[in-house]
Order: sequence, then C-alpha cells, then structure tokens
Amino acid sequence: MADFSLQQIFGLTPAVCFRYRKLGMILLLRCLKGMAKARLRWPKRSGMCRYSRPIRARHPLLTKAFGFVDGLYLPIARSSDLDMENAYYNGWCSSHYTSNILAFGPDGTIFHATMNAPGSWHDVAVSQFLYRHLLEDTPSNYYLAADTAFATSNQEIRDKLRTPPKAGFTGFSPNPTIALQQVAYNDQLVSARQAAEWRVGILQGSFSRLKLPMPAENAEYRQLLLETCVTLSDL
Repeated sequence: MADFSLQQIFGLTPAVCFRYRKLGMILLLRCLKGMAKARLRWPKRSGMCRYSRPIRARHPLLTKAFGFVDGLYLPIARSSDLDMENAYYNGWCSSHYTSNILAFGPDGTIFHATMNAPGSWHDVAVSQFLYRHLLEDTPSNYYLAADTAFATSNQEIRDKLRTPPKAGFTGFSPNPTIALQQVAYNDQLVSARQAAEWRVGILQGSFSRLKLPMPAENAEYRQLLLETCVTLSDL
C-alpha cells in the first residue's frame, strides 16, 4: 500500500508513517532471520550435491554446477551530493542504481546476496564476498554458472564460476571432436544460466517497490528494504 493511502486512512503525517513503516520492516527482518528457511546460508557439500542433480538432469554436461549468479541493478533517486551521485551513476544504464549480486540454487533459494553497492561498480568488484565463498567454502569441481560480466583472469575463480565465452571467441581446440564438446558445453551453460533471469524477475515481480527509485541519501533504509525483500523471497 502506498504511503499516502496509509496517511489518509490513519491520519498520519509523512514522518510518522515512514517511522512506523521502517520499524515494521526492522521487526519483520528480525523475525525472518530467526527462521531457518529464510536465512541466507552458503550450502554445504551435501546441499551442493542436491542442487546439482536437477541441473545435471536437464544439462548433462554441467555435472557439478550447483547454482547460478546474476547481477541486479535497482534504481535510486538522484542525490544532491555530487560524490554520491557519481558513485551511483551507471554509465551503461544511463541512470542511478544500486548494484546487487544474487546467487541461488535451481529451486530458486537465494544462498548469497551482496546488496546496495554503488551502481558504478562492475559486477566483478561487487562479487568479492562471493569469490571468498567460492574459494574457501566450495569443494573442488563444484561451481556456479554466470554470464560473461563475471569473467575473470583468476584461474582459481574461473574453475568455480563458469562463464560462456564472449562473442567472437576463437580459442576452441583445433581438434574438431574436442571443439564440438566445448561448444556443446558452452551451449548448455548459456541455456542453464537463463534460470538467473527467471529468479531475478520473480524477486522484482513479487516486490514492486524495488522497481521504484529508492532514497539516495538513506543507505541504511535501502539496505533494510533490500535485505527484507531478498529474505522474504526465500520463503
């Protein structure tokens, strides 16, 4: 419900309405963090094995893929502070955004989220906490599927965050048999990664507030709003 509707129904001023709405979200998030199903937790080996089965059933070449990663830009208002305006301005989208990274399993469960980073940051810069999980908490051979925005030269990360080659790639094996296998693997990787678009679309479709610009000057409120929406979407 829009704030002005609440103000008209209950006779509240905008400041009072905002204060109680924020308090309600704080209490809701506190309750959600106490629920096992709503907590964002990196899966253990058994969870990765369970997640990898439905992916392998549909894409046989992706034997150890246990989830997907995608970046999500969410709009914020234009700040009056020049430094903040520059930090949140995304030249690719030609507007002001927060940059967010979500990782989730094939059933849509979000198990990692980096939220509320400046929109001018590249996905690779926002993904540092994700990389730490991949390097420290992910067994060998298991990996996440991502798009080319997450491509990196770090071989250790590349093994655990698989991305398809960019357009015009010519580095396939000169052996025709191996090259065909590489092409088939990349085709399945691209196909599987479409689940990322589906999951991000569900998040934005379920919480239409995320489609509207968030306040630029209140990073604490943005973090609260984003964390509440992401946690709620896991239920």
